[in-house]
Amino acid sequence: MTGYERTREIRHTIGPAGEVVVHSIAANVTVRAVAGDEARAILRYALRSPDDAAAQRIEDAFDSAVIRGPGRLEVSSVERAIAGDLPSAIANGTLGAVARALRLAWSASMELQIDVPAGTRVAVETVSGRVSATGLTATQRYRTVSGALRISDGQGDVWVDTTSGATMLESPGRIRLEWHAVSGDLRARAATVAGMRLDSLSGDAWVEAALVPDGEYRAKTVSGDLRLAPDGGLVAEVRTISGGVRSEMPHRLEGASGRRVLVVGDGGPRVRFESMSGGLAVVRPGVRPDTAPAEPPQAAVPPASEPPQASGPTGGAAAPEDQLAILRAVERGEIDVDEAMRRLGARSHA
Repeated sequence: MTGYERTREIRHTIGPAGEVVVHSIAANVTVRAVAGDEARAILRYALRSPDDAAAQRIEDAFDSAVIRGPGRLEVSSVERAIAGDLPSAIANGTLGAVARALRLAWSASMELQIDVPAGTRVAVETVSGRVSATGLTATQRYRTVSGALRISDGQGDVWVDTTSGATMLESPGRIRLEWHAVSGDLRARAATVAGMRLDSLSGDAWVEAALVPDGEYRAKTVSGDLRLAPDGGLVAEVRTISGGVRSEMPHRLEGASGRRVLVVGDGGPRVRFESMSGGLAVVRPGVRPDTAPAEPPQAAVPPASEPPQASGPTGGAAAPEDQLAILRAVERGEIDVDEAMRRLGARSHA
């Protein structure tokens, strides 16, 4: 069995504001902003195989999987191109399984590097490979199943849809963020966030940034917590059934249990947070999530001072066993969060 390590590169001129689309199953993907008007797709792979015919088959498959167009490049890592009729190998989520199923090799590893002009619109879709993106300034869309995602040194509109992978975002500029997650966590730090929409079943979100006064900021979770570290004041409208609300910064808390208004400092941008069991915490900027207090958010006033929670439209809150069934229905996608909250006795007004 012989080891092979090879690199295959494809270049295509897309201009300073073109579009690049990347599909991957198990390969790790790196997207980097570079100077010029050319996009480069670089495939690096290593495998152990009886002969070099397997390596040539990988290169041929990669070449055929790249689609060029005016101002556009679409790239598929080779396991997607050669394994379309092997659902079991794809479901396994490993490149080695695909390679063995095709009798290409006994083992394989693969990385896909995409170099693009900074103003390129980028869309990346992957199943289990890691994704890293650096220096992008135009619209970015990422869809992952279990791979981790790291975005750094960029700005612009960022859209993330993840099933269980963690998302890390660092921006020295201005971003607009939309994040949808089933169970992966979000850690985001930016100079400025001009708008934010977060939607999660059980993933937690931590966001540190200055919020622009006229931006729209919404977050909705089933059980995930939201931790905000704003550069200035804000007004948070919070609807939660069993989650808490707290702030480490000077504040006042208004309203009754289940529907609270948290005014931090002198107020500012309006943030709307809605959850069944998740809580909201406003923390001081500069405190990383792993060094911030780990306990769940607690009410900022003694519970005894809160009036009893009003019953919902069904005449009362759901029993514990019914609450569990409703939560599971949300996780299966049978009902949405608004319907779940209605059934649990707290109609949403978001």
